[in-house]
Amino acid sequence: MPTDLSSTLESVIETIAEEACKIDIRTPPADPSQVKVLFDGIPVPVDPVDGWTYDMDTNLSLTIHGNACRTLTQSTHQVDVVTGCPR
Repeated sequence: MPTDLSSTLESVIETIAEEACKIDIRTPPADPSQVKVLFDGIPVPVDPVDGWTYDMDTNLSLTIHGNACRTLTQSTHQVDVVTGCPR
């Protein structure tokens, strides 16, 4: 059934995009409030809907959400995670 196939493909693509929008950090920052994320030099807001959030449980990853995730997977050439700077 075409509808079932479409739904399945959307689910698979969404799962792949979610994984692409997780960024591992090698060393936890000393101050998580001093982390900044930039796509091609442009700051991405801290926002659980259309920006990014820091994984406070492990201090070793960031998750990019919503429109920011789409931007990351579709048109971003360089991602920088800068620590020691106010947001």
